Amino acid sequence: MSEILPRSGSTLQVVDTDIQVSDGVWSFGNGVADAFVAHVRKSVPLYDMGHFLAAELASCFVMPHGKGYELGVSTGELIRRLASHNARTASAQWVGVDCEQEMIEKASKDCSSCQNIELILGDIREFRFDSCDFVVDFLTTQFLDRRDREELYSRVYASLRPGGALFIYTKALQPNGFLQELAGLLYSRFKRYQGLNHEQISLKSESVYGVIKPVTERELKAMLKSAGFRQVSLVVKYLNFEGVLAVKR
Repeated sequence: MSEILPRSGSTLQVVDTDIQVSDGVWSFGNGVADAFVAHVRKSVPLYDMGHFLAAELASCFVMPHGKGYELGVSTGELIRRLASHNARTASAQWVGVDCEQEMIEKASKDCSSCQNIELILGDIREFRFDSCDFVVDFLTTQFLDRRDREELYSRVYASLRPGGALFIYTKALQPNGFLQELAGLLYSRFKRYQGLNHEQISLKSESVYGVIKPVTERELKAMLKSAGFRQVSLVVKYLNFEGVLAVKR
């Protein structure tokens, strides 16, 4: 029987130009940093608009000469925008945290001209925040176990001044099977339109399974309210990607 049954999973490694997975599991290390931005633009709907929205929101919540954080800074593209978006955000101090050495090195080079950015190599599950005005989680806490995620949101809430906010852009589960299947179909089409082929899309889906731990919008809002946030709103949505704003009152 074992001779006629195919092996499970894919033996392919290439998920995009210059990006490969090791042992079938997605990682942000292993040379991903240099090709990351090009790849994520093919994989994440509203990527650039999400960055713009994050910066716009920051300019509404960051006080002049205040402080903001980005969780999972990756190559520094978003924090660079946050730190220079307008006069208000440019007056603030921005701190980016990431657990991948390659990402911090890449971000340090790309953000070298921004004097109001500090980059820290560290684990956001253990990171201690100073008092701040605004925190951005752009596709980062979706990789954490639920308990770690809830604990992190509680620490973020405690660090925010009254009137401060947390913006989360994340991959989300749909509330029912029909919508989940529809979102999956259209998301696959989106990635093909961006130039990825069927094999690359399939391998990426396999490699992130169990690595990304998405929740529904309802579950995310419940976690945020449990952390202390009383004002939680969906501010942007594209299929299975959602942006949620949580304000501390």
